[in-house]
Amino acid sequence: MKKKNILIVVILTIIILELILIKPISYSYYNFNIWGKTIYLIGVYGFPIYLLIPIFLISAFLLVFSIKKKNYRTQLIKLSGNLYLGLSFLIVFITSSLVVNKFVFNKELFPLIEYSSIKGTDADLSDIREGTFMMDNYIVTRDNMTETTIIKSTNDTITSDLKWISNNEYEVTSRTKNNWLIENKTRVKITNNTPDFYECYYKYGHYGVLVTINK
Repeated sequence: MKKKNILIVVILTIIILELILIKPISYSYYNFNIWGKTIYLIGVYGFPIYLLIPIFLISAFLLVFSIKKKNYRTQLIKLSGNLYLGLSFLIVFITSSLVVNKFVFNKELFPLIEYSSIKGTDADLSDIREGTFMMDNYIVTRDNMTETTIIKSTNDTITSDLKWISNNEYEVTSRTKNNWLIENKTRVKITNNTPDFYECYYKYGHYGVLVTINK
């Protein structure tokens, strides 16, 4: 049992170290404030430990149907250890593959683009400064100083102050703190404008996320 426990700790340590190397952090992380980032990191890097809880519950459920009712506690610990060990080997295989992809084949799990490296368009954007625009889950209405966003799924409305920084870049600041985990100020850089839609990058931290908005 002691050897198994040591092996579990070693594998768990390897998984966490490989996660640190992989850095499985999506662009949304960079739009969180300090509380959101903390919760995100705990969730990502702590999940190998959290797996103990469902494994323990599954083991307890399986042992209910066991013919051997004696030494229930010992059997529960043994079965939970075996299941966790087997699952850990699978996770190590996956994380090791991702490490190889990142450092041998140069394939990032979450490729990110530096916002400062993005070049805005020089096209005429007068039709974007005012009007109503459509996204997958949002309806955006904009005038020169204000942007109103309706969330289709909840019908909630977010009103933001709008400030144009240049011809192709503006900043929106929400008038209401809508989520205690997320920053309420965002910059947007427009890179392409067509009669039917325009493309822009939302700034999340130091990175930009491409979004297509229909007219």
